[in-house]
Amino acid sequence: RNSAEVRYLIGEKALWGKGIASFVVKKMVEMSREWQTIKLLEAGADIRNAGSIKVLIKNGFQLAHEKDDIQWFRRVI
Repeated sequence: RNSAEVRYLIGEKALWGKGIASFVVKKMVEMSREWQTIKLLEAGADIRNAGSIKVLIKNGFQLAHEKDDIQWFRRVI
């Protein structure tokens, strides 16, 4: 299917809001373009986690659907 699921967890609260997740997701998108094998990236975020949702939207992901308090996003490469 040529897809990959993006997951990230910044467990240390002191590191939240420092751009780490945005950097990692951006690099995942860039590497997917370079490798030309992954055509679709998918990621889920808890509906209460505004920061994580912002990371995905900032990196070009679009809301695909919502299930069980999780918003699922997709990014076509």
